[in-house]
Amino acid sequence: MDTANEMTAPAAQTEIKSAASATRSGNANETPRLKTLRGHALLQELFRRSEGRHWSEEELGTYSRSVPEFAKRAEAARAIAKHEATVVEKTVTEIFSVYAFMKHHPLAEVKAPRDVTQVSVYTVSAMLMNDSDWLRDRLLLWLKTILQAFAFPKRESGGQKTLFGNRTPTTNPAENMAQRRQAIFETYIALKRNYQQALDSAHFSLIEPYLQQVIDTLSAD
Repeated sequence: MDTANEMTAPAAQTEIKSAASATRSGNANETPRLKTLRGHALLQELFRRSEGRHWSEEELGTYSRSVPEFAKRAEAARAIAKHEATVVEKTVTEIFSVYAFMKHHPLAEVKAPRDVTQVSVYTVSAMLMNDSDWLRDRLLLWLKTILQAFAFPKRESGGQKTLFGNRTPTTNPAENMAQRRQAIFETYIALKRNYQQALDSAHFSLIEPYLQQVIDTLSAD
């Protein structure tokens, strides 16, 4: 596969959902669904050592040389690491504007950015690994149990415009969710949207399926 033709978001979503055959580009010669790099002979130790943090420039260089067809994912990883602190801060600020976490949980100011940052880091690792199953099993199922057991405050209706533009409360998807799921859903919707705004489209298309997986898994009933 030519590195200039790294998969777009629709193709990556097809890959993550384990759909058969080629990507949606319409090219009959397109490479079939790519497999996880988790066990790659030259990278598996790097994946193990780097869990829970962003990769160094040296490590990303090794990655690009080892799997040149995935070089654009290394570029995306660099871009995400560069913007992560700003994106996480913006996301947490937005969520705190519509959920009164600080009134109910004094440590929310520390824990919320920590959790969102952790999710961001793990989605980058999953993207580099090309492995949504790893993301689910290594982080999301555990985190879902923790988060949904948490006593989240109710949404403050005055903040509707902050996260959903001019939509009315009835068109906010979170309104139809159990209270324990609402803040989770809106947090990671905001994270996805803020990365879309911060990254160029080529980089965002590579991380987007994993951010959507976070939303779908953490906010599921």
